[in-house]
Amino acid sequence: MLKRLTGVRAVAAIFVVFFHFGDDFAVLFHPMRLLRSVYRSGDVGVDLFFILSGFILSLNYLDAFASFSLREYFDFLRARLARIYPVHLFTLLLLGGLVLAARHYGVHVPAENHTRFTFFTNLFLVQVWPGFFRGLNWNLPAWSISAEWFVYLVFPFLALRTAKAKRPIQWSGILLAIFIVSSFFGARASLGWSLLRVTCEFFAGCMLYRVYRAGVRCPMQPWLAGLISISVCVACVQFGVTKSLVLPFLALLIWGLAAYPDGLLSGRTAIYWGQVSYSLYMTHGICQIVLNRVLPVDRFQGASLPVRLSVIVAYLVVIAVAAVATFHLVEEPARKWLRKRPAAKPSLGEENIVDTLSEPMAETVNA
Repeated sequence: MLKRLTGVRAVAAIFVVFFHFGDDFAVLFHPMRLLRSVYRSGDVGVDLFFILSGFILSLNYLDAFASFSLREYFDFLRARLARIYPVHLFTLLLLGGLVLAARHYGVHVPAENHTRFTFFTNLFLVQVWPGFFRGLNWNLPAWSISAEWFVYLVFPFLALRTAKAKRPIQWSGILLAIFIVSSFFGARASLGWSLLRVTCEFFAGCMLYRVYRAGVRCPMQPWLAGLISISVCVACVQFGVTKSLVLPFLALLIWGLAAYPDGLLSGRTAIYWGQVSYSLYMTHGICQIVLNRVLPVDRFQGASLPVRLSVIVAYLVVIAVAAVATFHLVEEPARKWLRKRPAAKPSLGEENIVDTLSEPMAETVNA
């Protein structure tokens, strides 16, 4: 099951990358415009990550937090911080260095996005918390990591309630409905709403795990849930309706992947890119900034087709190499080093735990 849920992270991360790069690629390869409704649905990868995170953390920790222990709480936070913070810190410092270099050489950098205050809120992962939010800034995808850290802090207390909740399938539906309804009133357009968004989706994932563990049969095969999810997203883009309508089908996709022992997303390639997905999420925004300076697509839109396709390939190679290098040189070594520090042993194979992105990237991460 963990293999399939790791593999789906790769799909979500790639969707998010194309959400941000799709318009650039469409300038260079006009047939891409036919897929505009598909790649502009890629922001739902963030929602998929948060539901998935609630499901997997419940799988690993729900029983451990059936009763509260302060020591286990801090061990849990330490393990989660070891998972997300090294790459976050690396990308923040890297972008900080690029901003300083750009200013030194007279390259325009939006000052409102790179202030000292927002640097320190990013450093402490509180940039989207109430009182600290100043819009998108620094490494833009990291807004969701701030929201993810908030959820980690409250998860053990949510787990206390989740472990004892009656009728988990009804609670899952209610929590998803809260976010869907709020989206119709424009809440999704504001990053300031992200903590409610994350909490609802994450807690729905926790409840979804309760449904799965209770032995309730998933009513839909994962391939069908995935196909319907894409279809709903495309329809929402076409008709200007909130893509939050896709959330129940994303939940069914995760439930189906957990429940049905087929080979979908269990291949070696899918699993590898699922492992790399967090680094891909956190570095692709910086790659976009650099590539838009070095190889701006507007410069090549009148070039021959082979040249334009070569630019797309160059973009993809840079994105992939940056993600793989960050995974092997930063994420994995830092995580292993931090795990060697004295702490409680992780439970249920936490080495293979499926984490989010929160880059995953969202509709609001659109710069």
